[in-house]
Amino acid sequence: MNQPAVDLEHLETRVAKHMATLLSEGSRDPGHAIGERLRVARERALEVARENRTQAAATVHASGGAAVLSGWLGGPRAWFPRLAFALPVVALAAGLVVIDQMHDQAQIEATADVDLALLSDDVPPGAYSDDGFAAYLRANGAAAVR
Repeated sequence: MNQPAVDLEHLETRVAKHMATLLSEGSRDPGHAIGERLRVARERALEVARENRTQAAATVHASGGAAVLSGWLGGPRAWFPRLAFALPVVALAAGLVVIDQMHDQAQIEATADVDLALLSDDVPPGAYSDDGFAAYLRANGAAAVR
């Protein structure tokens, strides 16, 4: 359900409650005939409100959601402020994705450089189990180790 219909329904409910309160206060002892007319009027008002809600729901259902989309867009020129808000958000998200991919690529290249240095140099077998292996690589000019 779209926002304007919800607000309208909320407003109708508040007005109906307010009218019911005023009618209740004014009908403390109006007499039987006036009381019956008020009761019938209240029932008729409730029936009309139910019919309006049913018709509105049927219209939205029959239009396949076009009424909801029309209500969200708000008219022919109302899409521009929404687009003006959404465009920077999309640009920010795209920028974050690009930065993440560049960071991943940099890590892959650094790991590849270390692997290349390991495979191309004569590394003693004891270096792999040594705690100072990263220091050994740095001392021999290999790429930075994570």
